[in-house]
Amino acid sequence: MDALTRYQTKGHLQVEGWLWPGAMELLISLAGLQRALGVRGGIGEIGVHHGRLFILLHLLSGPDELSAAWDLFEDQDQNLDASGRGDYARLEANLKAHGCDLGRIQLVKANSAELDGGQVREVLGGGARLFSVDGGHTADLTYGDLRTASSALAEGGILILDDFYNEQWPGVAEGAQRFLADHPERLFPVAIGGNKVFFTHSAEWARRYQEALAAVGPRAHKISELAGTPVLVFRFPPARGPAGRLLRRLRRLLG
Repeated sequence: MDALTRYQTKGHLQVEGWLWPGAMELLISLAGLQRALGVRGGIGEIGVHHGRLFILLHLLSGPDELSAAWDLFEDQDQNLDASGRGDYARLEANLKAHGCDLGRIQLVKANSAELDGGQVREVLGGGARLFSVDGGHTADLTYGDLRTASSALAEGGILILDDFYNEQWPGVAEGAQRFLADHPERLFPVAIGGNKVFFTHSAEWARRYQEALAAVGPRAHKISELAGTPVLVFRFPPARGPAGRLLRRLRRLLG
């Protein structure tokens, strides 16, 4: 069993953080489509916590692709909304434990409000093929992180936004909607599922991904609309744990 399969099946449960199985399924499907379509580029994440998603992202990278994570790490006094708590030593230990190639990874202590797309490209040696935005969850911080990430995408790159529909973090939806309204040419939704929204940089690439996902991705989906453009919405079983048990109980009560 390779490192990716081990992490997908059980390893991710050993890392503190938030990653729904549905999000993993969509992400792995999209990464496979990128390989089929010849999409190349680095791997990045703003707001890494202990690495639960970042490990998966890196394990989806090729042997000649670089990965990088940007986080406040020890500078938690700058974490204005307490969304996540990066820990450099624990992240590094988790990366080693789950078979990541540390020679292709950079962990950068930074405030993402001071980061731009050019800096991301410099660290990754080019554009990003997969880039997760999971930093500060205020409207302004989300807006700024989307500006940075969208300008760092490679041709055919995918931007992954966490917590867009999470009622605990309304600032994410506010910041994202404001960014999409101000810059309609920068991001186009591909899919929604597993508490994440997946974007790309053009309507043509969004169409390619949607057509392919509808054919080979998770089966339970429908076509909806976000920011005036089509998006695939995927339905997954509730996550395990207390939240999943509560959702299943509510469904039984509601018939």
